[in-house]
Amino acid sequence: MVRRIRLDQLMVKKGLVKSNKEAELIINSKKIKVKNFKSDNLFPHTMVGVSSQLILDDNRFVSRGGEKLFNFFEEIGINFNFDMCLDIGASTGGFTDVLLKNGANNVYCIDSGINQIHPSLQSNPNVFSYEKVNAKHEIKLPIKKVDLIVMDVSFISTLKIMPNLIKFMKNESKIIVLIKPQFEAARSQVEEGGIISNPYIHAEVLNNLLIEYKKLGLSFIEIKKSRVLGRKGNQEFFCVLKIL
Repeated sequence: MVRRIRLDQLMVKKGLVKSNKEAELIINSKKIKVKNFKSDNLFPHTMVGVSSQLILDDNRFVSRGGEKLFNFFEEIGINFNFDMCLDIGASTGGFTDVLLKNGANNVYCIDSGINQIHPSLQSNPNVFSYEKVNAKHEIKLPIKKVDLIVMDVSFISTLKIMPNLIKFMKNESKIIVLIKPQFEAARSQVEEGGIISNPYIHAEVLNNLLIEYKKLGLSFIEIKKSRVLGRKGNQEFFCVLKIL
């Protein structure tokens, strides 16, 4: 008789992932296949042979942004309500991709650009894309409140956008913001090439932001370094916020 094991446990056993939690995220993202398995409809608890050949799709999401958020979720756990979501600075849709693959029912995507969102998301009936919208100005949507807001913006401080997001929050809503210190620090603190390598400046930027977020009526739940660096090698940080 063929010995069988849960798919998530086999992924850990084979060294494809570090934890069952990470395996669950990949399985939910439909980025793993079991060779010669009778179905592609896989779940973490799916029982497979211990000698099964697993095929992992390295391009799990439509952009590097998705890898950043995926790794953050893998590190802290998925303890968010994904029912109604708002993605600020959606661009190609990496964050949106991760949200959908973890149960989001609807994602409203906001971006100042045009024709950037990935075709696979563009055709998704649960994705509503609003282009040429500058989030530092009033954002008008057909919905009043959301459960989760994610934000990944560049060349602008998050403080210029955050006041426009609070109106979409319920008492239990959360904001996950990707903080990029090079766009929050004083110009004199940014090194040539747009890099900030000094951890003391990182700490100063984060501390100042938390003070300003609090003035807006927000408190932080969690701050973590992004496992995936910015394209130029900048250390970025994920911050989870809630209403005070």
